[in-house]
Amino acid sequence: MPPNHVLIMGAGIGGPALALSLARQGIRATVFEIRPSPQQSGGSITLAANALSALSVCGGQEIYPKVKALGYVYERMGMNDDSGYFYGTLQVGDEKKDGFAAVRIMRTELHKLLLEECKARGVETLFGKKAKEIKQDSKGVNVEFEDGTQVNGDILIGADGIHSQARKHVLLDKAPIPEFSKTIVVNGFVPRSTVITPRPDYEFPATIISPSGFLGAFLVGPKGDKVAWGVNTTVTADKGREGWEEFKRSGEAARLAREDYANIKTEPIRSLLDNMDEKHVQLWVPFRLPILPAWSRGRVGLIGDAAHAMPPNGQGTAMAFEDAAFLGRLLGDEENWAKGPEAIFKHFEKIRAVRLDGVRKMSAKMGENLKKRSDPEGWGWWLKKWAIWAYISVWNRGTIKTNGFMGFDVAKLDAKVSAA
Repeated sequence: MPPNHVLIMGAGIGGPALALSLARQGIRATVFEIRPSPQQSGGSITLAANALSALSVCGGQEIYPKVKALGYVYERMGMNDDSGYFYGTLQVGDEKKDGFAAVRIMRTELHKLLLEECKARGVETLFGKKAKEIKQDSKGVNVEFEDGTQVNGDILIGADGIHSQARKHVLLDKAPIPEFSKTIVVNGFVPRSTVITPRPDYEFPATIISPSGFLGAFLVGPKGDKVAWGVNTTVTADKGREGWEEFKRSGEAARLAREDYANIKTEPIRSLLDNMDEKHVQLWVPFRLPILPAWSRGRVGLIGDAAHAMPPNGQGTAMAFEDAAFLGRLLGDEENWAKGPEAIFKHFEKIRAVRLDGVRKMSAKMGENLKKRSDPEGWGWWLKKWAIWAYISVWNRGTIKTNGFMGFDVAKLDAKVSAA
């Protein structure tokens, strides 16, 4: 028999996705969230084909149309420089060939959908539940919360993010302290009607390569009537949760992004930055996490950022969905469960570590390009543009295909645990 009751810490993205996967297989799951209520803020994120494929493994094929109805659907992203020169496209989905396009969606809308799907399938999600102590033995796991309540389960999955409590139980005194990356991501939003483009056939979504760095501009909403833009910028010291909220609320984050691109006078960058509402930008503050010595101990395992935080490139959500989809398949197999949770967790880590290593390396390279600056009058900027032209327009013949990266199919992973 599969597990009777799975405890999941974290009701962000990965936790509810795993709960959905288990619920579809008749396995009871309860999700516990430290925050007092569901998230009410957050920027827009891209769900490429690999994320949507994994989410469909968790929630069934019926969840894909629901996601599409909440966001902007596209398959290609234009690659341009700040003068408006068009290099080619980045293909992020192919619905006709692979069954999935890409969707740009507000994180709050995605989160709300996941929680609604969990509720509809009988998954209980409890907020304001901070773990005080986690205990385990050969029969199960017990969690005592700071409000005095306790819960028992067969296993515990930590999907509780970069500052994971479950990670401390797994690694004990070897649990690393997340390190501020010194990079923040600022997201702004403007009406599509206010954005000026350098040529009539200029299309969004688009990556705009400039001497100040890479700026991403995406259409959001089912009608694409709003443009969300995002830039990476450098801040040397962590401000803490309250400090970052004030940094965002005061408009300082928006002003910093605008300052970074002050020397760019061309469109659409100028109208994107000049027309934003400084007090309504969104902020993402990434932290680094070293490669962990293990993702599990006994009956407690980790997924998502709790196990392997990704650099800021848009794949963090996808990796959480892939984790949830694969671990859900492993736990739902009676032969796997007969081998014990430790064997399942070890198999999960062994298989996923290969995928994560490749994504981490590509993400780090992408992250460096996103924030790398050039002297607009120097040879370095000219050489960069020439290299980009050669790579996209010549080497890739105008279309960069990401089959191994964003076209990854988690359903094809080996979900049979070998004998110990």
